[in-house]
Amino acid sequence: MTSRALTRPATLGLALALLVVPASAAQAAAPPTRDTRAAATSDDGAPAVAAAAPPASTTATVEGAVPVTAGLQTLEMARAPRAAIAAPTTERVSVSGRAGDLVVVGVTWAGTEAGAGMTASLRSREGETWSGWTDLEITAATGAEEAAAGMRGGTEPMAVLDADEVEVTLTGAPGTVPSDPRLVIVDPGTSPADAAAPVGAPETSAITSDVPRIRTRADWGADESIRTWAPEKGKVTGVVVHHTAGANGYAPEDVPAIIRGIYTFHAKSRGWGDIGYNVLVDAYGRAWEGRYGGLDKAVIGAHAKSVNRTTFGISVLGDFDAAPVPEAAFRTVAQVTAWKFAVHGISTSGKAKGPKGKAMNRVVGHRSVGETACPGNQLYPRIKTELVDLIDDYQAVIPD
Repeated sequence: MTSRALTRPATLGLALALLVVPASAAQAAAPPTRDTRAAATSDDGAPAVAAAAPPASTTATVEGAVPVTAGLQTLEMARAPRAAIAAPTTERVSVSGRAGDLVVVGVTWAGTEAGAGMTASLRSREGETWSGWTDLEITAATGAEEAAAGMRGGTEPMAVLDADEVEVTLTGAPGTVPSDPRLVIVDPGTSPADAAAPVGAPETSAITSDVPRIRTRADWGADESIRTWAPEKGKVTGVVVHHTAGANGYAPEDVPAIIRGIYTFHAKSRGWGDIGYNVLVDAYGRAWEGRYGGLDKAVIGAHAKSVNRTTFGISVLGDFDAAPVPEAAFRTVAQVTAWKFAVHGISTSGKAKGPKGKAMNRVVGHRSVGETACPGNQLYPRIKTELVDLIDDYQAVIPD
C-alpha cells in the first residue's frame, strides 16, 4: 500500500465529531453536544481540540443491542508431566465444549508472574481432528499490589471457533510454572443484535476526511454489572498497537461475541474489572469501544503495563504472526489513531512517554514496550513507517 504524501498541519485546532450508526432517525437528527471545556496543551505544544462528545458507552447505536451475560467455566489444571514434552514440569488440562460454539479461552494463575522460559500452548479438537499447538500470549507480570487486589497473572484470551474440546499446557523448567493455574472457557452468548452492525463498503486506497465510526460498548452487548473498575484518566502521548491472537476466520456476526469473551476474561478471570484495550478493530474495518470511560478521554487501559497511563491501546481481532492483517482493519487503525491524536493535540511527530518515563515513538507495537510477540510478525513491521504515514495522511485531511 502506498500512502499519499500530504503536508501535516502545523497545529491541530480541529473541531472533531465521532460518527456512529444512529439507533433511530430521531437520534440521527439530534445535534451533537459540544464539549466547551478549556483546551489542554500537549507535550509538543499543539492545543487539544474540544471534540463533540461521542455517545455514552451505555448508549446502543445498533438496533436491538442489549447486555449479554457470558457463561464462565473455570477448571483447575493438574500437574501431570507429558512424555512428549522434554521439560520436566508440565501443566495440562482437557475440556469438552459444545460443537459449533464460539468460545474464548485463556489461562490464569496465582502469584505475580510466571518463571522465565515458561510457555503456554493451546490446541483444539473438532470431531476426531486435533489442530496444531498455538502459543498463548503471556501478559506482563502482575505486581504485588495488583495481586493483593485480587488480580491474577495469565495469558491473553484466544477466540476458538467450532471446537468440541480444547487442551492447554503450561510448560517450563522446575520452579517456573506458577501455582494455581486455571483454564478459563468463556461462552460469550449470542444476541440478535450481533449481526445487526453492518459491514461497510470495501475499503479503497482513498484517504477520506470522514471521522471514524466507533460502535459503543452497548453495541457489543457489554454486561456493565461485571465491570468493577472505576475509570481513571492519564495523558495520551502515543498509541500501542496490539492483536488479540486467536481465530482469523470469524464472521462479522461473531465479533460482538468475541469482544464479550475478552471482556469477561479480562474483567473477571484476570481481576482487571474491565476490558484492557481502549479500542478494538475487526477484520471488516469496524471499530468498537473497549475500556469504559469515554472515547474522547485519556482513559487508562490495561493493555501494556509499562505505558498504560501515557498511551491508549488499540487491538486488531485476529492473529497476525503468519497471516497478513486485512487492509480494512489496517486503515481503520490509522483512522482511529489520527482522530484520537487530534483530540489530544498531538501528531505522530515528537515523542511519547515510554517505560520508566523514557521517550519513545508516538506509534509502537506492543512488543516495543513488553516481552511479547504481539502484534505479530505480519503487523509489527508495518507500524514504524507504513502505519505512521497513513496516520499522517488521515490527520492531514481531518476537517476544521
